Amino acid sequence: MSTQAIIDVGTNTCILLIAQIDNQQFKILHEQMELVRLGQGLIQTQSFHPDAIERALTTFKNFEQIIQKHNCDAIHYIGTEACRVAKNFSNFNQELQKQIGRQIHRISGDDEAELIFKATAHDFKHIPKPWLILDIGGGSTEFILAEQNKQAQSMPFGSVKLFEKFIHSDPPKPNEIKDLKEFVKSQIQNHDFLNNTSEFTLIATAGTPTTLLALHQNMTDYQASEIHGKQMTTQNLNSQCERLSQINFEQRSKIPLLPPKRADVILAGMSILQAVCEHFNLNKFYVSDRGLRYGKLYELLD
Repeated sequence: MSTQAIIDVGTNTCILLIAQIDNQQFKILHEQMELVRLGQGLIQTQSFHPDAIERALTTFKNFEQIIQKHNCDAIHYIGTEACRVAKNFSNFNQELQKQIGRQIHRISGDDEAELIFKATAHDFKHIPKPWLILDIGGGSTEFILAEQNKQAQSMPFGSVKLFEKFIHSDPPKPNEIKDLKEFVKSQIQNHDFLNNTSEFTLIATAGTPTTLLALHQNMTDYQASEIHGKQMTTQNLNSQCERLSQINFEQRSKIPLLPPKRADVILAGMSILQAVCEHFNLNKFYVSDRGLRYGKLYELLD
């Protein structure tokens, strides 16, 4: 038996998962998400902002207190797109080592896609293939087409990056949303493997689809059990997107489940999801609450 801590260090969120593993079974002991916005201004400067570093270090110190209470045998800090592109990642990692005694393991886009696939393959094996797994992160978006074999592409755009690039008005102007969606569709069009499959089941993971489904269900407190593995229609998706795009940031921030660090970038995240559904003419999709951190957990189980 061992207790493992996994920290998913993302562009917008940092997520702590603590699980007890025993004989290829696991029990979740603690799960916690913090909206750190590590990727603040990253698209302009290619470096972590000092404020973002400070927020991250404060979050990790809080996580470490929880980890110590659970007497974890191993701690895995996993860095994704923001850590891949930040020129001062090494300095950030040195400061983390100095203050907390930890190092972030920065993984490639291919490795990120593999962990996301592991999480989906474990929890959606009852759904017939082919699947298109879509993971909308803050800094990158992973497309994984799983048939007999799988093909994956990590695209260097996500909700934080595209919000900063396209959304300049509050509420957003229709042409800003339109331009963002056209950009996403053009990126999809560049990859033949995504356009050579006529039918598949879309499985969308990460904070964008889970939040939108929760809003559709009128949740005030997020309940993962009511989200993970459930379906959402594109009609309901479009209704939520229309609602959110017609109100300003202050109004969105007052909606339960949309704190300020999510109330802005949700506009870009939802537009990415809409663009994918429109490009492939989909009328529904599955939602997964279990992304990279669960992929790492299943890797440890194996």
